[in-house]
Amino acid sequence: MRYWWVSASENSEGGWHWGYFFQNPRSGKRWGGPEWIRSTLSHKNIRRIRQGDLVTAYQAKEGIVGLARFASDGYQSTSGADYDMFDLDRQPVLALKQRVPLDTIRMLPHSKTTIQFVRVLRGTVFEVKALGFERIVGLLLAFNPGQARQIAAFLSKTRVKPPYRIA
Repeated sequence: MRYWWVSASENSEGGWHWGYFFQNPRSGKRWGGPEWIRSTLSHKNIRRIRQGDLVTAYQAKEGIVGLARFASDGYQSTSGADYDMFDLDRQPVLALKQRVPLDTIRMLPHSKTTIQFVRVLRGTVFEVKALGFERIVGLLLAFNPGQARQIAAFLSKTRVKPPYRIA
């Protein structure tokens, strides 16, 4: 299993907000396309996405807003095109009550080497190494202590062993 960071922005062409997905997880099919995914790095990363991989949902200018899982491998919107599409699972999903701001994520030890977005900042889909994801989970818990059971349940449903004891 791999971990990914998917960034959405309402200010880009075809702008989009993660809140739409968390309000209606059935809207998770056919994400991306040439009008949304333009970065060469994102194309390369989407090619590596596999069904069941985990998604850190990041909203531009807000922070991490939730967690999700890919429902498909990455794919091409049209034959011969770059890899620019993916689908999200309807369940499990986790919308956070308190967002985790980017400035806090940047302060994590080794964030530049474990969370590709912190180093690159431009694009849509970024790799997160296992250690980076563990540290993200720690921040999710720190910012959302009242959602600890929900975070633990999400991780359990995705077969990810929580990096911390979550009571």
